[in-house]
Amino acid sequence: DRAVDSVFWVSPDGEILYVNEAACKTLGFERSELVGKTVPEIDPNFPADHWKTHWEEVKSRGSFTFESDHATKDGRVIQTEVTVNYLQYEGREYNCAVMRDITLRRKTEAQRDRLWNQSPDLMCICDLHGNIRQANPAWEHLLNWKEDELKQQSWRLFVHPDDREQTERSLQSVVRGDAVTDLSHRIRNAKGEWHWISWNI
Repeated sequence: DRAVDSVFWVSPDGEILYVNEAACKTLGFERSELVGKTVPEIDPNFPADHWKTHWEEVKSRGSFTFESDHATKDGRVIQTEVTVNYLQYEGREYNCAVMRDITLRRKTEAQRDRLWNQSPDLMCICDLHGNIRQANPAWEHLLNWKEDELKQQSWRLFVHPDDREQTERSLQSVVRGDAVTDLSHRIRNAKGEWHWISWNI
C-alpha cells in the first residue's frame, strides 16, 4: 500500500482484484472504480482475446518485465514499465503487477537522441582506456569520419602528436572525477588535415 510504484493484484481472467494508492493516483481513478475492471480496459496493448496467452506466459515464466501503455481516467495514455509476478495463495492464483510511469524517461531519451543525432558539435563516448565506443553523425559531417571507422579506435590516433600529452593529462583528470572544460587540441580528419577543436568532458 505504501509503495511508490503502482501495484495491481489480478486474477487469472484479467480482473483487477486490488490496487494500491499509487495506482489510483497514477491513473486518476478511485480504488472502487479500478477494482472490478479488467486489464484490457486500462491497457490498450492487451485486447481481451490476448489475455489468456499473457496469463499462460506469466504462469510459465514466474516473473518478467515489459513495457506497455495505460489509459488514465481523463483519456491520456502513459508509457509504463510493468513487472508481473505469478503467485499462489490458499489455492488461488494471482498476477501481482508492479507498474512504473516511464513517460518522462521516454521523453528525456527522445530528446537525448535528437541532440545526439542532430547536434552540429562532435560528440563521442569513450571507455576509460580512451577507446571510442560511439560517435555522433557530426564526425562524418565535419571530419568525414564514419562511426564504424572510429569505433574501438583510441582517441590518440586522431589527436596531433604535439597535443597528446596535455590531452592525456586532462582525460586522466576526468577519470579521477574532475570536470574538464575548454580542452583544446588539433584533431585529424579523414583526409589527414588538422583542425582545432575545443572539448567539454
